[in-house]
Amino acid sequence: MKAQIATLLASAAVMCAAEDKSTLSFTVENDSFFGTDRYYTHGFRLQYMHKPNDVPGWTSSLLTNLPTLGMEVEKMRVGFALGQELYTPANISRRTLNENDRPYGAWLHGSIIFRRAGMLADTFPVMDEFELDLGLVGSEALGEDTQTWWHRVTSYAEPRGWGHQLATEPAVQLYFNRSVQMGFRTENYWGLDIVPHARIALGNVYVFGEVGTLFRAGYNLPSEYTISPMESFSTHPSYDPPKWSAYLFAGADGRVVGRNLFLDGNTFEDSHSVDKELFVADLRAGGAVRYGPLEVVASAVHRTREFDLQIEDEHFLSITFQFHF
Repeated sequence: MKAQIATLLASAAVMCAAEDKSTLSFTVENDSFFGTDRYYTHGFRLQYMHKPNDVPGWTSSLLTNLPTLGMEVEKMRVGFALGQELYTPANISRRTLNENDRPYGAWLHGSIIFRRAGMLADTFPVMDEFELDLGLVGSEALGEDTQTWWHRVTSYAEPRGWGHQLATEPAVQLYFNRSVQMGFRTENYWGLDIVPHARIALGNVYVFGEVGTLFRAGYNLPSEYTISPMESFSTHPSYDPPKWSAYLFAGADGRVVGRNLFLDGNTFEDSHSVDKELFVADLRAGGAVRYGPLEVVASAVHRTREFDLQIEDEHFLSITFQFHF
């Protein structure tokens, strides 16, 4: 059985190799789809990943010289992204500071992304991702402008407390993620995947360690690694035939949090802060549809409480549109 699974996955990888392309994606996340407007309330990410193995020489040297942890590197990619995240307390109509609720905060950042993919123990596809984010937290991150504009367009209540947002500071953030894909494909293109991952975050915005698993089942599954919201997709386009795919997925992540700037407050000066939870979990479920170069992926995310006095867990919807070319 293991040999059959390995053969199917290897065959899929070979068929994908001829079709690997660049990918442009746009992700938006918002809790208003669930009728709430608090905590992690909005995020977006515009991302471009260049086609595999068309990378500068220094990138190839970097990805092959860093410890591969058992991976036989076959593909390397480089990409760039622009992202923004917004966080607010539960009551955004209040003008005065509520010391028992989370601070207003936003950050705007650019990212450079390096990915390498290959086989682990000659059996399972595996991918590593290194991401460096550089940006700003504070009023320059345009959180107030973004939320005010969106609320005027959608007739939501205007936020009144952004005058208490976290102070301006530079944001430097590094992530490392490893994902392993296990599963099988039938001759009729039906398939099932289990994709466990481990992630480490280091920086003045976040410090955490995370593990999680995704289960995915459907028709003509692409050889992709779905990690978490907002990163979210490393895609090796689906092979032909057929030209379309559809699948459902569900997953869970758990992380131990050492630092969260949006709860702990500013790094270099005193600011509003709350007592964070040490352990936070995300549960997600969703689906994806793809035809030709176009793909849409949507998931509902349930996140457990992130700080002591949080009134309830939070929910938001994540939607990604992708174009492969």
